[in-house]
Amino acid sequence: MPLRIVFFGALFIVCVYFGIQLYGALNTPMRTTPALSTYVTDEFSSVGYFFRSEKVIRADYSGILEYSLADGERTARFAPYASVYHDKAAVETNNRIAATNEKIRSLEAALSVSSDTSSAADLSDKIYEQLLNVTEIADSGVYTRMDNPQKSLKNLIVTRDFSYKDTVDISSLITSLKKNRDSLKSRISERETVLYTPYAGYFMSGTDGFEELYSTSDLKSLQVEDVRALSEVEKKPERGVVGKIITGYDWYFVMVLRRSEAEQLKQGYYVTLRFDATGDVDIRAKVHSIGNYADEETVVVLYGEKFTEELMSFRKQSASIILNSYSGLKVPKEAVRVNDKRQMGVYVITGTYAEFKKINVLYETRDYYVVSTDPKDKSSLLIYDNIIVSAKDLSSGKVVK
Repeated sequence: MPLRIVFFGALFIVCVYFGIQLYGALNTPMRTTPALSTYVTDEFSSVGYFFRSEKVIRADYSGILEYSLADGERTARFAPYASVYHDKAAVETNNRIAATNEKIRSLEAALSVSSDTSSAADLSDKIYEQLLNVTEIADSGVYTRMDNPQKSLKNLIVTRDFSYKDTVDISSLITSLKKNRDSLKSRISERETVLYTPYAGYFMSGTDGFEELYSTSDLKSLQVEDVRALSEVEKKPERGVVGKIITGYDWYFVMVLRRSEAEQLKQGYYVTLRFDATGDVDIRAKVHSIGNYADEETVVVLYGEKFTEELMSFRKQSASIILNSYSGLKVPKEAVRVNDKRQMGVYVITGTYAEFKKINVLYETRDYYVVSTDPKDKSSLLIYDNIIVSAKDLSSGKVVK
């Protein structure tokens, strides 16, 4: 009797176990997710330093220095870049001359627009485009790119406002302003000394001590400790230094990388740089040199030829080094299966049936794959396909709804 009780008790437990398993298999909810497009980059980050061909400008002067060139403005050799004024009154007079010249330029532009209705319409279009540009920069938060678009927008609006005036009125106003400007010039002619650039290139009013630290030809031989020491470089005021000229279009970006990062690069090949200060602006650069390893680190120098006003002013910058980028469809790893032909793919819902679709993996993250898609091929995984993430006993043609 006790043995029979034990036997039936054990049988009951086994039946309950298999019943629970069968119930779970038949009632496991199916989870799905849409195949959505995605864009990922294979990248790493570093901090580096810009080096360029830079010539320091020195001048021996006494008085008040006022620059006539803006930072980043291109200049010829022996062109004026600044003036030295004997007193504040002369500086104020010069500022009035600059403001008058700006008004004259706006009025002359308005004069050409006021007599041409097509130009007036074109001007409105330009204002709208520039407004969108300024708004886009403001939204990106990269305010270093704001200065020129903001000035352009202001000048366009002023020009449009003046274009509504009669052409005779505009012409007489231009004549009056020119007489006033010439009168102002005569007042400061003897209280102004003009300074001229000794080199051709791009003018910058500021210096930071890096200009004469290393020449671009020295960069290949820099060691890890040399680059580390750059963080200690301090700008020291030097009497007579009034600015610099960037004499070339190209630049170099020097950084220290770990071996695991540097081994992903190859000399002569190109990468994409994305600097924190420029937002999503991508800049192409060539791997110029990879140094010897010291304690699993090395100096890597990148070379670029894209030259912008922002890049002129950069020295120390954080950057993302983008090796590759991938566009495709995002597929959760838990949804991937291997069929009886040993093909990797996913099941999707087509009508009321499960359909197996092979996938071609482009890139892998911890949680998902980026796979290719071909809109012309129905057998390819397509955008918005309903991917089955979890379900029991899936097979092609099985009814799932």
